[in-house]
Amino acid sequence: MKKKVLAIIPARANSKGVKNKNIKIFKDKPLIEHTISFVKDIGLFDEIIVSSDSLKIKKISNKKKIKFHERPKSLALDDSKIEDTILYTLDNLTDKDTYEYVFLFEPTTPFRKKKTVIDCFKILKKNNINSVFTVCRSNKYYGKVKNNNFFPLALNQQRRRQDRESLFFECGSVYCFKVNNFLKQKKIIDHKSYAFEIDEIEALDINSENDFLILNSLSRKL
Repeated sequence: MKKKVLAIIPARANSKGVKNKNIKIFKDKPLIEHTISFVKDIGLFDEIIVSSDSLKIKKISNKKKIKFHERPKSLALDDSKIEDTILYTLDNLTDKDTYEYVFLFEPTTPFRKKKTVIDCFKILKKNNINSVFTVCRSNKYYGKVKNNNFFPLALNQQRRRQDRESLFFECGSVYCFKVNNFLKQKKIIDHKSYAFEIDEIEALDINSENDFLILNSLSRKL
């Protein structure tokens, strides 16, 4: 029997940084609609599910003919873990055992590329790993501030940017993982995960009103 591929698009109704950010209008459409269209157009997935506690997002999903799973309020809080939402979604599938791979697409990274998704999937299938997730390189001088004193996160970090070792941050553009391992460990990223590098534009994640200004500015240039 062919093992299937599932795509989950998680989208809470509320957000701390930007009110209703998942349905905020970008290029004449709600932000989440861009991700739904992107995922549908790839043609890779046997099932696409939007998980949300929002009736407005349910209407968008229905319009796009995408399966909608109503998420309990307990899984839509500021401190709710995405892993619990994935588990809930899988547990509510009558054919859960037929899925071998899951992709997670957050609606707030609208510049992700089809090639990135395909390449991540190839890496996951061809290697002895549990998951693949996207990261972005940064040469900024990161540190913590305590009592107005600055403490670099990386020891012996060089002040001059050209001499500085790159750091990377996890970004929500693409996550893909093997179902069996996820059900055992209840987490996406572990010691057998592959970090797939993408550029700063593709990694853009909308978490503030300023991010939306950048998003709209970039969209006019790309």
